[in-house]
Amino acid sequence: MATRMEVLNFVSRHYKFEQKSETLYEFEFDIEGGRRHRLWVSITDELIMIAGPFARESDLTPGIALKLAEGTILGLSTLAGFYALIHVVPIADVDESEIAFGLRLAANAADEIERSIGGDQF
Repeated sequence: MATRMEVLNFVSRHYKFEQKSETLYEFEFDIEGGRRHRLWVSITDELIMIAGPFARESDLTPGIALKLAEGTILGLSTLAGFYALIHVVPIADVDESEIAFGLRLAANAADEIERSIGGDQF
């Protein structure tokens, strides 16, 4: 794949999502054990940024959020008042398996952290 439109065509065929703005989409994934997890995905002409929120900023200190994320291979960021695990993929030469892997990785890792702190809001 090499274009934003090709990425959108792929995700449209394989996932349910809601468009929130021109480049922002909200995906929901089924997780083992009957749980679901929401992802915020930004798709621009250059990048796919996948964010898996796991807690409100007001619920954890930055140090605790960093400690919780340290066992993952994902980045950590704050978005709209939430802590989220982040995975970024360049679009220019991305293939379908990289998109699918990134989405599943972020959903599972964020849900695992959320579950470990007793949450289920995402």
